[in-house]
Order: sequence, then C-alpha cells, then structure tokens
Amino acid sequence: MNNHTSCDERGNSIASIHNKRLEEKLSHLGKSVLILDLNSAFNAVIADTTDSPVAEPFTSKLTPCCEPSDPNGLCGDRDDDEDGMFAYTLDTDNVQSYFYWDEMNPTHAGWEAVMSQLEYSIKDFLGIRVG
Repeated sequence: MNNHTSCDERGNSIASIHNKRLEEKLSHLGKSVLILDLNSAFNAVIADTTDSPVAEPFTSKLTPCCEPSDPNGLCGDRDDDEDGMFAYTLDTDNVQSYFYWDEMNPTHAGWEAVMSQLEYSIKDFLGIRVG
C-alpha cells in the first residue's frame, strides 16, 4: 500500500481498536482465554524506532523477500505463456534478513521473531514450565 516504505497506519489503528474491544468482550472469561496481540509483536519487529534484539536480524523489515512481477500478481505465480516461467523475483541469498515473505506473510525468521515475544505468555497460560 505504501510501496514498502511504511506501515498502513489506518490498518494498525483498526487492529489496535479491535484488539482492545476483543479483550473487553472476553474479560469475563478470566484466565480461561489467552489473547495474543500479534499486532504489537509485529510492530516490535518492524517499527523504525525499535532497538529490540528481535528486530536486529532484519535489514528488510517491510520489503518482501518475494515480489511478483505483475502488481496484481502473487508470489508463486507463473507466466501465462508457454514457457511458464516464474512471475516473481525471490532473494534466496538473503531470505533471513527479510521479515516478510510476501505482502502479508512473514518469513520463517519473521515468525520466529514474533513467536519469541509470545512464547512466555503461551507457555505460562498452558502451565508449561518456563525456564
């Protein structure tokens, strides 16, 4: 939406409002429900101002590793012509430095960075010893 230069502030604002209202709606359930705030976990990695250790490996926080040749295409598309060549570019040499695989999905390294922030809460909720 912003040519990989910044996040969608409107979308982030809507996500924050949604998360707050969801937490309010589920608050009566007490400790039987765990709400994971993926929006905050993602922002901790990709925000320009973050000095978080989970953000360090990513030199390409907003630019995806895989980009379709056609602006309306998807990663994984092939050309419609006879040769069926791939209709995208992929930076296979530096995939670990990218947070996003495509326009929406994190790379494996990206998910590891997100989950490293959520792991303690999940294990604590499930009663798994953390240590």
